[in-house]
Amino acid sequence: MKKSIFRILLLLTVVVTLSSCGAQKKIVYLQGAEETGTFQNDNPYLLTIRPDDKLTIIVNCKEPELAAPFNMQLTQKAFTTTSVVSFSQAGGTPQLFWVDPEGYIEYPTMEKKLKVAGLTRYQLRDTIQNYLKNSGYIQDPIVTVEFYNARYSVLGEVTRPGQYPMSSDRVTIFDAVAAAGDLTIFGERDKVRLVRDNEGKQEYHTLDLKDPEVIKSPYYYI
Repeated sequence: MKKSIFRILLLLTVVVTLSSCGAQKKIVYLQGAEETGTFQNDNPYLLTIRPDDKLTIIVNCKEPELAAPFNMQLTQKAFTTTSVVSFSQAGGTPQLFWVDPEGYIEYPTMEKKLKVAGLTRYQLRDTIQNYLKNSGYIQDPIVTVEFYNARYSVLGEVTRPGQYPMSSDRVTIFDAVAAAGDLTIFGERDKVRLVRDNEGKQEYHTLDLKDPEVIKSPYYYI
């Protein structure tokens, strides 16, 4: 009798151990990767401006009165410091530049609309700085461009599905999963689908987060 009980307990232990190994293989990311190593991503994806984006564009310089026409809706605090920029209005909303369906914005003193779609915020910053200097408005402009409404959504078997703000210009698929509290035990880590809007067209790709090669994917950055 005791031998039978011992065999049953031993069998249960083996089953639990094997089950644990199987479960672990389902939830471990980057399986097979070296403990330390370097991975090269040849697709350094950067967030670009698109139609219907909202941007904040702040101009600073040594002489605040020269920057004032370009920050018309901002409080004086926006251009009285060179290290920290504050752009709160009385209502708490910064000056916004809406990107129209053709990819243009209207910028102060420019006779024509400015084409911004397809640019990174750094490229737009350089464009405006060059315009202000070459037009003779400001010789030492410091321009800050920020996305006001850049967000992404995480849905499915995650702890906290929902919409999240872009924390930087380069958010990885792992950043997005982590922000949503990680995939649950039921989430299929080898079938994570990324959906992008590319010039009005929806494109999607399935990623295997257990494969170390995912870091090299052009879809690694969302």
